[in-house]
Amino acid sequence: MRHLKYEWEKFLSFRYFWFLCAVFLLFNLWNLSEQIRMEFPASSVRQLYTDFQEQPEESKGQWLEEQKAKKNAHYTGNQYMEEELFKKLSREWIQTEKYDEYLEEIKERSAKMSGSIFSDEGTFAWRNAKVTPAAYEKLKGTKLSFDLSDGIVKATKADFTDLCMTILLMAAVYFLILDEKKNKLYPLLRSASRGRAEVIGAKLGVMAGITGLLVLLLYGSNYLFIFYQYGFGNLTRPLQSVTAFYESPFRLTVGQYLWMYLLLKLVVCYAAALLMIWIAQKAGTPAGAILAISTGAVAEYLLTVLLPSVSYADGLKYINLVEYIKIYPLFTKYHNLDFFEYPVNAMRIFPIVLPCLLLLFIVLNLTTFCSHRYGTKSGRQGGTEKLWRKLRKTARGKKRRKRKKKGFISDSLVWHESFKSFLTNRTVWVCVAVLYGAILLGRGLMIWNSVEEEYYKYYMTKGQGELTQEKLETFENEKKRYDDIYSMTPEQCGLSSEEISSRQEEIQYQYSGFMRAYEQVQYVVENNRAAGTDEQQLIYEGGYEQLFGEISMKGRLIGELLCVLVAVYSAAGLLGMEYDLKVMNLLQSTKKGRGTLLRVKLGVAAGVTTVMFVLVKIPVVMRIVQNYPLTGWTAKVRSMRFAGTSVFNCPVWAYVLLLLLLQLGTLYVVILCVTALSAVLKDTMLTLILSVLLFGGTLVMEWGGLGMIHSWSINTLLDGHRLLQSGGMQFALTVLVFWGVLPLAAGTVLHRVYKKRGQAIWN
Repeated sequence: MRHLKYEWEKFLSFRYFWFLCAVFLLFNLWNLSEQIRMEFPASSVRQLYTDFQEQPEESKGQWLEEQKAKKNAHYTGNQYMEEELFKKLSREWIQTEKYDEYLEEIKERSAKMSGSIFSDEGTFAWRNAKVTPAAYEKLKGTKLSFDLSDGIVKATKADFTDLCMTILLMAAVYFLILDEKKNKLYPLLRSASRGRAEVIGAKLGVMAGITGLLVLLLYGSNYLFIFYQYGFGNLTRPLQSVTAFYESPFRLTVGQYLWMYLLLKLVVCYAAALLMIWIAQKAGTPAGAILAISTGAVAEYLLTVLLPSVSYADGLKYINLVEYIKIYPLFTKYHNLDFFEYPVNAMRIFPIVLPCLLLLFIVLNLTTFCSHRYGTKSGRQGGTEKLWRKLRKTARGKKRRKRKKKGFISDSLVWHESFKSFLTNRTVWVCVAVLYGAILLGRGLMIWNSVEEEYYKYYMTKGQGELTQEKLETFENEKKRYDDIYSMTPEQCGLSSEEISSRQEEIQYQYSGFMRAYEQVQYVVENNRAAGTDEQQLIYEGGYEQLFGEISMKGRLIGELLCVLVAVYSAAGLLGMEYDLKVMNLLQSTKKGRGTLLRVKLGVAAGVTTVMFVLVKIPVVMRIVQNYPLTGWTAKVRSMRFAGTSVFNCPVWAYVLLLLLLQLGTLYVVILCVTALSAVLKDTMLTLILSVLLFGGTLVMEWGGLGMIHSWSINTLLDGHRLLQSGGMQFALTVLVFWGVLPLAAGTVLHRVYKKRGQAIWN
C-alpha cells in the first residue's frame, strides 16, 4: 500500500496530464454539441416524441397523419426538416410494432438460404444460416416499447471519445513509465530485486485507477450531456426498442446495457493500457515506445476497416482491441466468425478473450519488470548471460578477427543534423510508415465511376477546349433529341405507354450525364457573355475535383494528416533533444554559430517534410491520372463551375501550383511553431504530444464531422481550394494570421531562446 500511495502522489503532481484531460473533455463535449447541432434540434425531437407518447395507443396513427397534413412546421420551424422528422418518428414506430414479424422473417429467410443458395452442408454460410434462428428464438413474445432512441445511440456510439480516451491513456503511460526512463530513473527503481513486484504492482494499480477516472470523465460526461439534450427514455424497455439495436439477439433492458457499456469500457481500456505499459517497458526510448504504440493502434484500426465482414480472416477484424473498445458493435447485431468453416458467435468469444488478455498483459508486465536479465545491454550481465557468452566463444574455437569499420567523417552541420534526425530521432521509420500509408491509400481507395459520370466524361472530353459555335450547335441538337424522347406520347409516335417508359428508362443515365455537360456549357456561355471575352473553355471537371479534394474529403484529410505528422515529428526533436541531453547551454556557448545552427536544424526538418510531401502526393496523383483525363491546363480555372469563385482567375496549372505552395508553406509554418514550442517546453515528448494535438487534432476533428473547425485552424490552408473560393478578404486575413502572425510569434520565441549577452540568433 505504501508503494501505491507514493505512485499516486507522484502521478497527481503531473499538471500537464490534468491539463490534457481538461482539454480533451472540452473537445469531446464540443464535438458532441456540434454533431447534435447539425441534425434535428434536440429540443424539437424531444418535444415531438413526448407529444406522440401522450396520445392514446389506438389514436397514435391518426394523430401522426393529422400532424403531417397541417404542414405548419410547429416543432422545427422548417417545413422540410419537419417532414423528415415525422418520417423518422413514423419509421421507428412502425418498426417497433412489427418486431414479431421481423423474427419470423429471420426464420423464413434462414430456411430459404440453407435450402437453395447454400446447399453445400460443409460450408460456413450453410451452417451460419442454420444456427441464426436459434439465437433469436428466446426473443419471441418480446414486446417492444416505443420511445426516443437518439439519446442511447449518441451516448454510446462515441468514436471520437474513444480516440480521446486512447490518447489520454498514452499520455498516462508516458507520465507513469516513460518519464522515469527519460530521466534515467528506471534502472534505479529496479535496483532492489525483492521490491520490483511491489513497484510494478503499484504502477498497475495506479493505471487501473486512472483508467476508471478517465472512463467516468469522458463517457460519464457523454451520458450527462446527452441525457440533458435528449434523455434516455424508459430504462426498463427492451434493448431492441432502440433503433440501432433492433437486430440485437440479447435479452437486455436499456438500463442494463448502459451499465454494461461503462463496465466493459473500463475493462477493455484497462487491457489496452496494460499493453501500452508493456510496450513502454520493452522500448529502448520514450519516442520508440510512443511510435510503437501508435503504429500498433493504426495497424489494428486498418484491420477493422479494410478486412471484409465475412472472410477467413474476420477474426483479425472482430477480435481486436480497436473493435472491442467501441463496445456498441458487440450488441447491435448477431455476428458469427468463420472458424474453420464453423460459425462461432463473436459475443461468446469476447468474454473469453478479454479476461485472457488481461491476465496475459498483467503477467507480461510483472515478468518484464521483475526479470533479472533486464539491463544487460547497459553493462550488467547475469550468470546465465555470461555462461552463454563463454559457450559461444568455445564453439567458435578462436576469436573472429574484427572487421575494420568504414565510416564517413564530416564536420558539416547539415550532415550531423541529418544523421541525428534520420537515425537517433527515428524519423526515417516514420517516413517509411507515412509512405506505406500513402501507397495503401492510393491502392485501397479505388475510384468507381457511375454510369452517369461516364456519360458526362464522354460528352465533356468530346467537346473540351474553346467553345465554338459548332460545338454549341452540337450540344443544342443533342438537347433537342433528348427532349423529343422525353416528350413522346402514344399518339405522336405510335408506341404504347409501356414502350415509351421503357425507352426513357434506358436513356436516363445518358440524359443525366448529358445534362451535367449541357449545364456546364451554359455556365461557360453566360460567363463569356458577361465578360465580353471568350477566356473560359470547356473542361472535364471530374479529375480536378478529385485533385483539389472537392469530392474525396476523407482521402484529402488522410494525406494532410500524414504530412503534418511528419512535419511535427521532424521538428519536435530539433531543440527538444538538446534539452533532453542537457547540451543546450553548450550549443549556445558560441555566439557566432547560433544562427547557423538554428537555420541548419530548420532546413533539415523542412527537407524531410518536403520529401515526404512529394512521396505522399505521388500515389494520389497517379491514381487520379489513371482514372480521369486531366486536360485543359492552360484554361482559366474559373472555367470549372466548382472553382467559379476563385480569388485568382489564373490558368489551371498555376492554380494547382498555388495549392501545392499553400500546403507546403503551411507545413513549414508548422515546423517553425513546433520548434518554438519545444524551446518553451524543453521536452521532446511533451512537444510531440502537444503539437500532434494542436495541428493534427484539428484534422481528426474535421474528419469526425466537426466541419466548423476548418475555418479556424491550419486546415483551411492545408485545403487551399476552399480558401481560394471563399473571397479575397478571407484569404488575405487567413494568410496574414497563419503565415504572418504565427511565424512571427514563433520566431520571437526562438530569438529569445538563442539570445545570449545581447547577441541575436540571426547574427
